Amino acid sequence: ALTLDDLEPETSRFNSLGNLGNILKKQGDYDGATRFLKKAMEINKGPYANNVRYNLVLCLLNIGQEKEALEHIDVLLGKQPQNNRYLSTKGFILFIENDIEGALHYLRSALTQNPHDMNTLLNLGMALSAMGAYEHSAWYLKRADEKSPRNLLILLSKLQNAIKMQDEKRIRINLSHIAALFSLQDIQRILSEQAQGHHYIDNTLVDLDDCIVLPPLVDYFQQIAGEWVLDFADPTS
Repeated sequence: ALTLDDLEPETSRFNSLGNLGNILKKQGDYDGATRFLKKAMEINKGPYANNVRYNLVLCLLNIGQEKEALEHIDVLLGKQPQNNRYLSTKGFILFIENDIEGALHYLRSALTQNPHDMNTLLNLGMALSAMGAYEHSAWYLKRADEKSPRNLLILLSKLQNAIKMQDEKRIRINLSHIAALFSLQDIQRILSEQAQGHHYIDNTLVDLDDCIVLPPLVDYFQQIAGEWVLDFADPTS
């Protein structure tokens, strides 16, 4: 088995460690990937250093190390302060750290750099919903939905926002849309995996360039399923 000591030194060793970390990340082994990527950053030499550090950020987020991830994203923003991906990711980290005002600042900056980025639109919509700006949230979530139709996480975000608004019409419309696109089994599976800490986008594990997470929604969905889905399915209602 290949060990860290078997790898070549300096830049070649950095590249090898980064590649191994990337492979493990794609396989969903975030702990193993983090170990190799951290070793790579101890060397931090080569043209792909920023990519390796960003992969480390995503792995740290997937294992719940938000504070350390924030330190690394700040390093990247120090080098590329207008990078849409870095700005959006910092906004996301601040959002899950419950710094909603800070999250809004960075997500809006990211959207200035790329107004069509679905991830930023979704995260901005979630942040606005968290601070009670439900109508503004609905506008950004609608735009995210237009960029990525059939994305369950976006649809659930729209549903969650509608419930916070206590808007029965929007709740029913969103439930109808979800029910038309996804089976109950698929919804329950994805929500169950989300509650276990997995980060998903388009029903697959998050890839290199994306970082989306929703608050756990399993209990919330079960409540809504009991109160609304069965009622909606009744043709006499």
